[in-house]
Amino acid sequence: MNAAGNIKLTIMSTLDNVPLLGASVNKMCSLISMSEELSFQMELCVVEACNNVIKHAYNNADDKEVEVEVRFMQDRIMFTVCDMGSSKTGDTAPTLDYDPEDLENLPEGRMGLFLISEIMDEIHYETSGGKNIFTMTKFLKPKE
Repeated sequence: MNAAGNIKLTIMSTLDNVPLLGASVNKMCSLISMSEELSFQMELCVVEACNNVIKHAYNNADDKEVEVEVRFMQDRIMFTVCDMGSSKTGDTAPTLDYDPEDLENLPEGRMGLFLISEIMDEIHYETSGGKNIFTMTKFLKPKE
């Protein structure tokens, strides 16, 4: 990977804006020669994180900002999702408790955070100065 730099994207807090943000992340990843599968996984993680902000931190208010910073580095890509809403409570690692024989009834809650924790190599959440900061990191394997 030869790309390095930062890009900031900001959307208003409506769920209708999230797919456009996700598509932008996917395209950025594909432009740095990330595989189609990994580009989609990065899109999924950012979409899930933004959906959580809108639904939980902003309680579906549509007049708030959600900011996503994408940082490209030689060995990793980092996504930082920031908001000024209610902070997340609880600090337990997400688990997904479901019956694999009953896929029609998958749990609704915490699935996004579980997927993010499974796909990303590192996740970190903090609140600073009233700002919620959720950082997701994916380490990139060098080309052989």
